[in-house]
Amino acid sequence: MDRDTAREYVIESLSGGDAQLFAPLRRGGIDLAVRVGAGEYAELLVAEAVSPNAFRADVRRQRPNLFVIGVLGFGESAEAWVVPSGAFERFADGDVLQLDAPSDEPLRERLAVYRNRWALITDYSKYRSTLTDPVALQVQLALG
Repeated sequence: MDRDTAREYVIESLSGGDAQLFAPLRRGGIDLAVRVGAGEYAELLVAEAVSPNAFRADVRRQRPNLFVIGVLGFGESAEAWVVPSGAFERFADGDVLQLDAPSDEPLRERLAVYRNRWALITDYSKYRSTLTDPVALQVQLALG
């Protein structure tokens, strides 16, 4: 999926709820801003799909409220990977996050907690403390 289509997919996915979306005045690599609380905003960087299992983003510097969104696939089978910038930098090889990277546990499985997880943005303050650690985030989600 190209970046423009992926951006529209992200807008459509977040528009259904209470999220307030904004286009930043100065892009600086940011595609969208989402109001997530009183005076708090999450910034979204829509990544470029480079294969069915990988996406690329230029994360100049990580920050807690920045999310890299990789949309892979099309239509009904589209998957959105809502990855905090800290986790993206931790698991990406340079500027590419390869989900089927060979290892004992492919990243697709290890990072599954970020797949189609829009609540990480809309309920940002609830998940802020565990966003960059997939295991801790999974535990928090399981506990409710």
